[in-house]
Amino acid sequence: MEKKILLIADDEEMNRRIVIKFLGDSYEILEAGDGHSAVKILNTRHVDALLLDIIMPGLDGLEVLKLIKADKSLDHVGILVATSTKEKTERTALSLGADDVVSKPYDPLVIRRRLENILAVKAAGSQKNLLQDGDFSSALHSRLEEISRHVGESSRHIQKCAEIIESNLENSKLVAEIAEEIKGEALRLTEIIAAQK
Repeated sequence: MEKKILLIADDEEMNRRIVIKFLGDSYEILEAGDGHSAVKILNTRHVDALLLDIIMPGLDGLEVLKLIKADKSLDHVGILVATSTKEKTERTALSLGADDVVSKPYDPLVIRRRLENILAVKAAGSQKNLLQDGDFSSALHSRLEEISRHVGESSRHIQKCAEIIESNLENSKLVAEIAEEIKGEALRLTEIIAAQK
């Protein structure tokens, strides 16, 4: 099954590298180092989700967000805004149409969960539209693909956790934290499967 396409728009290369390292197994990742490049990619490539930094040179994240929301052909793109200045920026981003906000510095686990939630909501909206149009087989196929994607992502995530545990057996605190993460992943999979019954 094809991976969802994630565009990371952040002028700091280290931030992009962190996200690629932790999410590259789950997403096909595109990169933009500034707002103009992000808009160009959005206008020329299919993108499922956007991790959008607010503070960038030239066209900042809020300006990019306004341009995306003005273009109905980009309604399908899930937008996760990243900010280190939470007070007014977070409210502004949400009021402009961001789907969610995450704080910097990046926490890959938080970003993973927020993106999954955003994409699940977008998929549910898309399926609702298909059902309203009477296209039941497409809606069913779309839902099965979504479940398969979730199972594949969870499997890769659990495998990565197991590898970290194996190489850090002496660090009991880290092992305990990762064990909790695996429990959460198992619970999420159980909920996804239960929702289909």
